[in-house]
Amino acid sequence: MNNLTQRTLLVILFVIASLGVVWANGSTSEGNTSTTNTSGKSAIPARPVVEYVGVERCGYQSIGDPVSVAIVRATGCGSSQTHWYDSNNNDLGLDSPGRDLKFLEITANITVYAKCYDGLGFGDPSNSVNVQYQAAPSTIPTITLDKSIACDGDKITLKSSVTNPNYEYRWQRAAGYEPSSPNIIDHSTEGFGTPTLKTTVSGYYYLSVVSPDCPQAPAYASGVVFAEFFSLPKPVITATATTFCEDKGVTLKTDSIQFIKNYQWYLNGVRQADMGTISQIEKFKKTGSVQVVSVEARIGCLSPISDPVALQAITVPTKPVITASALDFCVDKGISLKADSVQVTKSYDWYLNGVKQASLGTISHIDKFYQSGSVQVIAIEGILSCPSPISDAVSLKAVPVPAKPVITASALDFCEDKGISLKTDSSSIIKNYQWFLNGVKNDNLGSISHIDKFYQTGLVQVIAVEGVLNCLSPISEAVSLKAVTVPTKPVISASALEFCEDKAISLNASSSAIATSFQWYINGTKQDSLGTTNTVKSFNKTASIQIIGVESVLGCLSPISDAVNLTALALPAKPVITSSRANSTICADDIVMLTSTSGFSYTWNTGATTRSIDNIKTSGKYALKVTDEKGCISKASDTTTVIVNPLPAKPAITASGVLAFCDGGTVTLTSTPNVKYVWSNNETTQAITIKTSQDLTVAVIDANNCKSSSSDLVKVTVYALPAKPTVTSSSSLSFCADKSVIITSSDLPNGEVTKYLWSSNDITKSITVKTTGTFSVKVIDPRGCVSPSSDLVSTVALPVPDAPTIAADGLTTFCSRDNADYSKINSVNLLATSTFEVTWSTGLVGKTLNLTSINSQGTFVDISREYTATAKNTTTGCISAKSAPINIIVRNNPDASAASIEKDGTYTLKAVNFPSGNEYEWKYGSEVLAFKEGVIKANRYGDYSARVKTVFVIASAPGGQLGCFSNFSKAFAFSEEAIFKGLSIYPNPSNGLLTIETLADYDNPQILIYDLLGRQIYASTLPTIKGKVIIDLRNNNEGEYMLRFKAGDFDLTKRIIVNR
Repeated sequence: MNNLTQRTLLVILFVIASLGVVWANGSTSEGNTSTTNTSGKSAIPARPVVEYVGVERCGYQSIGDPVSVAIVRATGCGSSQTHWYDSNNNDLGLDSPGRDLKFLEITANITVYAKCYDGLGFGDPSNSVNVQYQAAPSTIPTITLDKSIACDGDKITLKSSVTNPNYEYRWQRAAGYEPSSPNIIDHSTEGFGTPTLKTTVSGYYYLSVVSPDCPQAPAYASGVVFAEFFSLPKPVITATATTFCEDKGVTLKTDSIQFIKNYQWYLNGVRQADMGTISQIEKFKKTGSVQVVSVEARIGCLSPISDPVALQAITVPTKPVITASALDFCVDKGISLKADSVQVTKSYDWYLNGVKQASLGTISHIDKFYQSGSVQVIAIEGILSCPSPISDAVSLKAVPVPAKPVITASALDFCEDKGISLKTDSSSIIKNYQWFLNGVKNDNLGSISHIDKFYQTGLVQVIAVEGVLNCLSPISEAVSLKAVTVPTKPVISASALEFCEDKAISLNASSSAIATSFQWYINGTKQDSLGTTNTVKSFNKTASIQIIGVESVLGCLSPISDAVNLTALALPAKPVITSSRANSTICADDIVMLTSTSGFSYTWNTGATTRSIDNIKTSGKYALKVTDEKGCISKASDTTTVIVNPLPAKPAITASGVLAFCDGGTVTLTSTPNVKYVWSNNETTQAITIKTSQDLTVAVIDANNCKSSSSDLVKVTVYALPAKPTVTSSSSLSFCADKSVIITSSDLPNGEVTKYLWSSNDITKSITVKTTGTFSVKVIDPRGCVSPSSDLVSTVALPVPDAPTIAADGLTTFCSRDNADYSKINSVNLLATSTFEVTWSTGLVGKTLNLTSINSQGTFVDISREYTATAKNTTTGCISAKSAPINIIVRNNPDASAASIEKDGTYTLKAVNFPSGNEYEWKYGSEVLAFKEGVIKANRYGDYSARVKTVFVIASAPGGQLGCFSNFSKAFAFSEEAIFKGLSIYPNPSNGLLTIETLADYDNPQILIYDLLGRQIYASTLPTIKGKVIIDLRNNNEGEYMLRFKAGDFDLTKRIIVNR
């Protein structure tokens, strides 16, 4: 129970007591009147003792509330009530629970006393106690500064808006904005304990003002102020060199830290405006002592001047001049080069075509130079090797000397009657050539690069002459040549000049001794088949024969011999045998005669010598040769083979079916295979078709035209057919096409077993008909005989309406609500196309079916299923088949009515209490943002809202997915507190682990952290910042640091505190 409740209860009890109480025995009591108890005896309550306990709350301890709460205690009332009064006897109410403490709300000094009350009456009053009104400062102080930043050594004045001289002023300083334990200002600080403080120390300053009346309730200043003293470290100059070539200069650089605005450079103690005001000088070319002072950016604080850096600039040599002994020269002779420079020079660097050539040495002259190109030189001085300007170029041309030529000979050893060709290298720079034989220049060999015919033995060399300066090539290597002697023309002798072509003669040739092999020619064509010797042992052709001798060294050829003409007599033509029978083939009972073509005489292989052989009756092979008048014998004739064939075997007849069958049927009789056939009914084919009863035989003739004896007799029998049947039906022959009728055939008379064959190929007595058509039936008797067809029976299948075509007038896979407008309910109409009455699978009759998944109460109803329709011809009553189905798939949109957006950091917004989903969509006002996550960074002031999207995997949806959005959350008005200025760093103070957020997104931001001496302790460049960035300084010392965030035009520095 709080103090207010306790005080209210005391007032209520006091009112009840003042009005009077009806006790259980029926008596009453009233305030300040005594009563008697049931025994008739009077009892007076004890007199209490009152003491002052203390103050629970001072006046103005709560802002704007002057009421002070004082505590007094009364003892001695025991179980009786305690009533309190002021000095004017005003009733202050009953005691509080516990019966001994009273909480007095006062705004001025007051005197109080108490009385005990036992329910029947009051006792004597207690002693009086004076209660002093105590108040805290009534006004919340504010702190003002005469300036927020000063140079080191200056002072900043802090003033309190509350200046009561009776108050105590407790100034405190801390490293962070919200310190857990700020430090009391050193008592030696000017103005300590007064409303005005003058400080020389940086920090966050706090103030509490304490009234002597209420030391336990100080008034804290409404804000914290930051006083900053800026001191710059003494800069340090870094030079790329202290001694340098005067034409090159050096680069001077000093520290570049965040708070420096510019720099003041000094040479030999004098400030140099022409040295600029930035931290780096790229080309400094003077000798002297250099110093620098850095200037702070905000209030112009100056650093101490740096230590001096002594610099010396070295003079460089003058540009040298090159002298050449010649500008054009033969490359094998070379020239000399010389360079001159005025200053003392240690060495030279020679250049050819702009490229330094170490191979040319480092002295001022080159005795032999052999190359074409542009030559330059640089002189190098001796202290720092400072180079002179490069000399003017001297253009040299080394005329190329032709390379030592190489002679190519078509052969080194050659036949003396043929000669060889000689050739050497040819190029555009060569003007002519000098040829040498056995070391002597031979002008008869010409002055060009080739000799087409050379017939001599000896050593040949050549020199090439170029065309500009007549520079001579080295003489070529010698080529040694040898001319070889050829054999004399040979003479041929033959063993005979005329002979039968199936006989052979021998040939022999003579020549000089150097011919070691020979080449034979027939009719002018070389014939390797006759060998390479001077003798041919066997030759049997009509021909003109010649020969050439070949020497053994190079194969040089002699002149070809005179021709020897040979005649080979032709043999008689090969005889041809003629037979009296075709192919000399006869049947076993026949004869054949063989006759040869005419000749001078005949010799048969059987020994016969006549032109013909008669009466040949047996098989055998026959051939002969003929001889002409010159005794030349022909080749043997082709062999004639006489064949005597046997007669064919007696044929057999096979039937294709039974030999007894029904009228209208047939049977095919087939003879055993042969070439020709002779049937007893004069048919001549292998197989004959029989339709009537008869007896038959057959004989065959084979491929040799030999005829067999007749086959055995075959007998054929034909039966009569059954009578035409009748057809009856089970119902009307007109019916809907999806129904049927049964038609039935009659049976054979006399109870014969009957089989059936319908025109529809059915074989049952009755058939079920489902289509429009014409039907008949045949009956089959036990012998398999088929009757004529019955009269035709026609059926009519009334048309069934076509199944209606159904289509949707929109998407068939969709969300229950419109993703663009959550309040709009999606629906789809299914439309049926038919000329007949339409009934839907839901039972609805009509051509349009409207489907929506949100009912009138706004509740989702799952209508996902397949829908079909049928059509009905109301005239015939025929109903169509079901239409092709349409599959409707509807998914409910998520409901975000309970969702909201909250801050999750300075610039981070978080979607809270949204239904589960796959991604989010955010809006800034009416602008749709690109964010898809549940947490985003806000980079503009204004209203943000979000909705969630649930993605359903549905094959029929575009891309296989359906995304349904919730309604948007209530808009969240985002704004930035002015203190952040687009950059938030928290927590601050921290243990070293910091989170950085920015209002805008930046690419390549730099984060630089310095201590208060300006020393950089951390540097990082990020690819981008679009959310939170964590910086870890936990390995750094505690203390204050300056964090600079720089990205493009945005550059802001904030103080951070590491405090563990």
